[in-house]
Amino acid sequence: MSSPCGFAVETSIHALRLCGSGIFDDYPNLRVCVGHLGENIPFGLWRIDARMAFSRRGYRGERPLGDYFREHFHLTTSGNFDDAAFRCTLDTIDHDKIYFSADYPFETMDDAAAWYDSTEVISEEDRLKFGRTNAIRLFGLDLE
Repeated sequence: MSSPCGFAVETSIHALRLCGSGIFDDYPNLRVCVGHLGENIPFGLWRIDARMAFSRRGYRGERPLGDYFREHFHLTTSGNFDDAAFRCTLDTIDHDKIYFSADYPFETMDDAAAWYDSTEVISEEDRLKFGRTNAIRLFGLDLE
């Protein structure tokens, strides 16, 4: 599959398999960054956890899969500049784990910045967090 659908499908399946593998129980400080507002995972987390309660099928995690995703995954806006999708991500993921990103060369920085600067989905405080301070904290940058 190509970029419009294939990348999201393959990346989301890989991310969910990591969540179900038990790796985060073995490595509780492991963090994973995923683009495109989490490759549609935030939209489906409730259903994934609801179905997993009935059909574990080799699931090795000690907690619900969504707990691992929310705790260990950090998400960027890269390539997904849609307010509805962004709202879902904001409702699902801790705001300390969200980052502004453009997805160059597939998206232009101008388009990404125009959306980010104008979206009314976030407060000015969160706009600063997503655009700057969350990354400073995650990567331990000496910029503040």
